[in-house]
Amino acid sequence: MLRRGFLTLGAAALLGGCVASQDQVFAPGSTAPLRVVDVRVDATRAAARDPRGFDAPVPEVNRTIRGAALPVLQQANASGTRPVVVELTVTQILVTNAALASIGSSSSTMAATAVLRDARTDAAIGQPFGVTGSTEFRAGGLLGAAITAGALAQRGERGELAKAAQNMGRRVALAVFGADPLAN
Repeated sequence: MLRRGFLTLGAAALLGGCVASQDQVFAPGSTAPLRVVDVRVDATRAAARDPRGFDAPVPEVNRTIRGAALPVLQQANASGTRPVVVELTVTQILVTNAALASIGSSSSTMAATAVLRDARTDAAIGQPFGVTGSTEFRAGGLLGAAITAGALAQRGERGELAKAAQNMGRRVALAVFGADPLAN
């Protein structure tokens, strides 16, 4: 199980900001009536697993992830008529730093289990599915350390987390609706 988590996060780090790798988990067209109205986030498991993965209280991490993922998901199918909530149970978070980037881990990444729920009844829609999010790919080594240090100086740790959460929102949209709402 631990090995699968590292492989998932490793794949997310390699893909960086790319979102095309997320499989659609619902049959095409079956989610046309759905409209995301909220995102519920619980990062408690990620904090318990590795408290060094990020340096912020869990409620603040939850708000940051929700604040970055919700606007993306609300754009995904704004014309839907059935309100749904995306529930994210975050299992891993790694906000990179210059030291990690110097040895090759230059993207901030996160992994979660997502569940779609009816907003009125709270009943699950479909099965839970895994999803990852990450910041853009940055080269490793000394160049990666310098680029990562610059990104952290510009966005801060919470900004890195928000960027990975926005990417996760895009991947959830791909999994549910088959389209990236932020694609040009």
